[in-house]
Amino acid sequence: MSSIPKEFLTENYCFTHYEIIKINCTWVLRNFLSCSDIIDEWKSPIFSSNVYEEYKFSLYVKRSTSYADFVEFFLIYSDPSEILEPKLKYKLSILNEKQEEKYAHTATIKADTTNTMRKIHSLKIVNDLLCEDKLTICFEMTVAKFINITRLPIAITKSELNKDLGMLFQNGKLTDFILVADGKEFHVHKAILAARSEVFAVMFEHEMQENKLNRVEITDIDAEVMQEMLQFIYTGVVTKLYQMAKFLFVAADKYALDGLKEMCEKKLCEQLSVEVAVDTLILADRHSAFELKEKAIKFINENSIEVVKTEDWKNMQKTHAYLIVEAYQRIVNESNTKGTNTNGNKK
Repeated sequence: MSSIPKEFLTENYCFTHYEIIKINCTWVLRNFLSCSDIIDEWKSPIFSSNVYEEYKFSLYVKRSTSYADFVEFFLIYSDPSEILEPKLKYKLSILNEKQEEKYAHTATIKADTTNTMRKIHSLKIVNDLLCEDKLTICFEMTVAKFINITRLPIAITKSELNKDLGMLFQNGKLTDFILVADGKEFHVHKAILAARSEVFAVMFEHEMQENKLNRVEITDIDAEVMQEMLQFIYTGVVTKLYQMAKFLFVAADKYALDGLKEMCEKKLCEQLSVEVAVDTLILADRHSAFELKEKAIKFINENSIEVVKTEDWKNMQKTHAYLIVEAYQRIVNESNTKGTNTNGNKK
């Protein structure tokens, strides 16, 4: 089993194991042309993996009933009741008299039907490749078989850095700056805040009044939010993200804490509901959070009947009408996309 770096910071360490299985078959159909007038279909013997016998297949060739002078090739599960992997990759080719692969076709397909592969060749092409009236088909298949998921049953040594920095913030030793929020003082270390936030770095590097006094009062962040933000700065951990995602999101944007802002953005996406969707959309727009804005618009469009009944929606019509236009435009764009095929032609 692979070793784990001691400095790797995690509470769980797991392995997921997939095994690559390759199955090959060369199938020779003798007297193919001679029998083509009286035989319409041919089926190969069953072939399988040498290791996993549950993977049993056969090849099936028949004259096409839909296309004149064409031959169809199929892959058939010998036991469709077996649980197989969701997808498989195959290569089908015809060998010429020099045993060279011709007209090779490779594809990845879903393994969810009995006849999972269908390939059509013209009968003329097939006949031109015959050697002594023998048709030689070469088939290769690759499957990723799920084996297991294993949790490593040993204790993992964690880095002491986050723990030590957390204690440094908690005990307030060797601090050289004070942040004040809601009348509460937070004794902090300039170097740590500057290393984690470009905004704090600029504040400390320039001859600003706050830097001279080694003290600054924050008027737009309350004490509880400040506590959580500083905890993130020192340890990378937030304990009250669920309750305070909205307020931490604003604080993270103000102080350029990208990691915290991303955490809050994901949590706000998870918390989208009819009651908060409009407020979240305005918040995302104000703080340039593209992913959160897209998720909020999508949620509003999918739940428009309920959302338009809220007071927030009515207020947004007055204060942020352009966001309503964006939401409507998204519906139009999606409608146009669904009504157009991949070639750009209307269905």
